[in-house]
Amino acid sequence: MRRIRDLLPLAVLVGVVGGCGERAPGEPGPDSEPESVPSLGQLAVVWSAPADGATGVARAATVTVQFSEPVDPSSVNADSFVLWQEATAVATDLAVEGDVGVLTPRALLEFGVSYTITVSRTVRDTAGRFMPTEYRAVFTTKVNQVP
Repeated sequence: MRRIRDLLPLAVLVGVVGGCGERAPGEPGPDSEPESVPSLGQLAVVWSAPADGATGVARAATVTVQFSEPVDPSSVNADSFVLWQEATAVATDLAVEGDVGVLTPRALLEFGVSYTITVSRTVRDTAGRFMPTEYRAVFTTKVNQVP
């Protein structure tokens, strides 16, 4: 039995060759926005802000992660998407929409402190696939400059 991944090159070829004619009325043209195409890969964090290794981050920073595809919002919560200061979870408000999650700290972050962003393996995409590994990124806030 062939897997979908094995058939993908054939599907792309058929789509390219089959799409060489005129467009049907209402069909998107070359100037239209591309539609979101479901991923056949594993769910992962594509990037985070602040980025892993960032320094001099503002104390009022929010934490944003972008996933490789839309996530099931019910799987992203205070236990699965966390901002840590050492072993203590920072109090945050959480928002999730599509493939983006945002943590907004309820208070300013401390000066010159390292923080860790974690996204656990319990986060799943809208197809029910879990992240294969935990995501971690560490950043440091700016140092207090006394005038």
